[in-house]
Amino acid sequence: MGLDMYLRGEHYNSEHSNDGKISRTKLDGEYEISQYEVDLGYWRKHADLHGFIVSTFAEGEDNCQNIELDEDDLDKIIMAIREDKLVKDHSGFFFGNSTEFGYYEGKEKDYAINCFLKAKNFIKEGREQYRKFKLFVQPRSVHYKASW
Repeated sequence: MGLDMYLRGEHYNSEHSNDGKISRTKLDGEYEISQYEVDLGYWRKHADLHGFIVSTFAEGEDNCQNIELDEDDLDKIIMAIREDKLVKDHSGFFFGNSTEFGYYEGKEKDYAINCFLKAKNFIKEGREQYRKFKLFVQPRSVHYKASW
């Protein structure tokens, strides 16, 4: 038991392309797919990253809810990771007495930064589709969710 953390993107699959023809794909040849969810990042027991996201973007409310993140939010997270400014006061039952999980150096730090950069690119590509196809809704969004 512990903290599993997910960064996911959602892509709305528009009913129409710019020429008015139905463009949805079908699951099993029968069920129209209206939305895709994609994995952008996963962490296990990274208490400091979790604490930063919850305190900064969810007013400290930690109920395993989806926390929507826009490009500015993603930039703030990237900078906090780069500058080692994540919340560093999480310990306890699920984490033990230490906040040292090895996420601040080397590959783990690069992995986290790359996940959030990938999420920014996911939103950017969606915005380009929005303009290109003149959609009425922004086709992509990103959210963070954790489960205990």
